[in-house]
Amino acid sequence: MAQSKAVVESRLTAPCRVAIDAGAASGEDLAVVVEENCLAAIEGALGSIRTRAASIRPWWAEALASALRANASLRAFGVWEGGALTTLVGEGRSFSSAQTLYPVESGEAAAAAFARTQVSAMVAPEDALAITLDWASGPELDARSDGDAAVAVFAPWVRRLGARS
Repeated sequence: MAQSKAVVESRLTAPCRVAIDAGAASGEDLAVVVEENCLAAIEGALGSIRTRAASIRPWWAEALASALRANASLRAFGVWEGGALTTLVGEGRSFSSAQTLYPVESGEAAAAAFARTQVSAMVAPEDALAITLDWASGPELDARSDGDAAVAVFAPWVRRLGARS
């Protein structure tokens, strides 16, 4: 039932694969929904180079882990993905609220929406971080040399939401 509800609420096109993470601290579950055709495309692309995915996660998962290592008191985290803003609010690794707003058409609108979330959750600016990708700020593809898994890391392109590249 939870899987069906997650697909309907995500507004993605079925069939979808749903992963449900039981919320230990809050008692609420977090669902991640991915269209099966997206997963098939990833598997096909990786199969063509004789490899397979060990894990499929949001691009910003490592950025969140890094932010939590750098700031143990982080209470609000936001990610704008060029059309949607996902916000997580809570204590440390225990988020009590996860929400995705769509459509959010600009970085300015995303920054304003994140600020509203931050204020309503009473989170101090130093305990909040919102990020986005900025493809213009990273190294050129040819500059990344060794061809290993590091090529897939988005870190060179992550910037604070509202910051200029």
